[in-house]
Amino acid sequence: MLVTPTVAIAPFPVGKDKPDGFSGWVDWTPFTPLPSGLDDAGLPVGLQLVGRRYHDAHVLSAARVIERRLGRLTPPVLQMDIR
Repeated sequence: MLVTPTVAIAPFPVGKDKPDGFSGWVDWTPFTPLPSGLDDAGLPVGLQLVGRRYHDAHVLSAARVIERRLGRLTPPVLQMDIR
């Protein structure tokens, strides 16, 4: 089984269709994510599990183990400046 990052970039601003330097969404996010942690800004980071063909149960079992060990991901409370 392979465990790899889903994307190699940090989140980009809301309202943008793609990060700078990419021509379309397929170029930067072609995978299905499994939340695996939070970055320094409290944004989710994902990973991808790749298993042998037709071994979906093995991949799902590994995902379950990872999710249980990580526990609930709780982002920090954001402070909003409302004027």
